[in-house]
Amino acid sequence: CEEVQRSAVQLLESAAGPPNPRLSKVLCDLATVHYKLGRLPEAEAEYTRALSIQQQTTGLQHADAAHIQLQLGYLCYSRGKYSRAAALYDESLATMKALFGEQHPEVAHTQQFLARLYVRLGRYDDADELYQLA
Repeated sequence: CEEVQRSAVQLLESAAGPPNPRLSKVLCDLATVHYKLGRLPEAEAEYTRALSIQQQTTGLQHADAAHIQLQLGYLCYSRGKYSRAAALYDESLATMKALFGEQHPEVAHTQQFLARLYVRLGRYDDADELYQLA
């Protein structure tokens, strides 16, 4: 599976010209493979690259960018990089709210991730508030 993803990245890079959202999607898939194999530094690098390409192609105020931020945030959370995870979750949440409104399931999903981080950081009141909103 990893080799297939790497081949897809190479093919898109050589055939597609400048970065495009499809390349970002394939990089996210490769990052997920790395994550599941326990290769967290590689996964973080691929998610970071995917987010950079997404920013160049669609901007950060796009649902795909928000999803990448959420995935990268979770990976950072898993690695104990709580400050970075919080920043990514906050950005993802702001985008989701702007795109879908306060009551959308994607907003609630993102709030739950941020709430779990707040629990880990001992910010119980903030976590409780988000859990109630979600």
